Amino acid sequence: MTYENTIPATGALPIPRDNRDVQHLAGANPQPVNFMTDTSMLPVLMQNQIPACVSHAVVNLMKLYWFKKTGKVIDFSPRFLDILSFTPDLNLNSGRDPRLVIKIANQIGCCTTATLPNDTTLPLNVYRNTTVITQAMKDEAAQYKIPGYIFIPFDEYSFKDAIMKYGMIAICCRIGAEWWQPNWSKAAIDPLRTPNPAVSGHETCLKGWNGSLMRDLNEWSTMWADNGENDMPFPAWLPFIYGAMAITDVSPLFQFTKQMSFGTRISPDVKNLQVRLNVIQTGFFGFLTQSAVKKFQIAHQLVGDGVVGKLTMAALNK
Repeated sequence: MTYENTIPATGALPIPRDNRDVQHLAGANPQPVNFMTDTSMLPVLMQNQIPACVSHAVVNLMKLYWFKKTGKVIDFSPRFLDILSFTPDLNLNSGRDPRLVIKIANQIGCCTTATLPNDTTLPLNVYRNTTVITQAMKDEAAQYKIPGYIFIPFDEYSFKDAIMKYGMIAICCRIGAEWWQPNWSKAAIDPLRTPNPAVSGHETCLKGWNGSLMRDLNEWSTMWADNGENDMPFPAWLPFIYGAMAITDVSPLFQFTKQMSFGTRISPDVKNLQVRLNVIQTGFFGFLTQSAVKKFQIAHQLVGDGVVGKLTMAALNK
């Protein structure tokens, strides 16, 4: 079956702002002119016409994360995340909330295609049938919970820094018919043209760059562009990007329970504190962290003593 010259059903929903989101803090790292993560172990997932781009992109992030951890390619099922991320305000054809999908990957995990095949040739009402989810699928998914996720600031340096650190990032952007017209050939759509006008939301993954050309992985089909990949001119596309995230070992919405003060040694609590307060992530509570805590305390009408006690923890967890 060929999907050229058709309008793909896409749909990454806008990501509502949440000030509790853990933000990636780019370090002062030198960035090469060219960088590319090896994704040869990740075959194109063949999303076809199913409007589940968010789940396909998150599964790509999960595959790379677990490959780096285990050396094995785990065939996760985007269908599992897509079904569980349905909310009552959506209809059958709706896209998905990217934050909710990656949150499910963090709290529930994702099963494999061995227990839930990702058959994107199914009718949409069958593909998204909630009754197919079994306890066995959830039990398998629990083995593959991601430890955390992080959001990337919208600038080229932060994007590149995050790609170097995490291997890939998922981005949500507004797209137009330029992604599929006049056809799906590389010659017709490389590099990616900005939308005029924008007609849908879409989520894909970025795995590297050549100068300011970001390398994009799109899961529509191996027939799309260069075996599912293409180049995205970042400066031109920046106004159309409305979300960017990656999988990280830092927990999202971390709940603070331990008192911390100057000199506290390397610990997950200190690292999450530094992420929350946008301090360089050393894991050690030093002068910079103490100063950031004092500013946070003063901003929240607390005693600015630089000690993370019960009241400061409560404000951080709020």
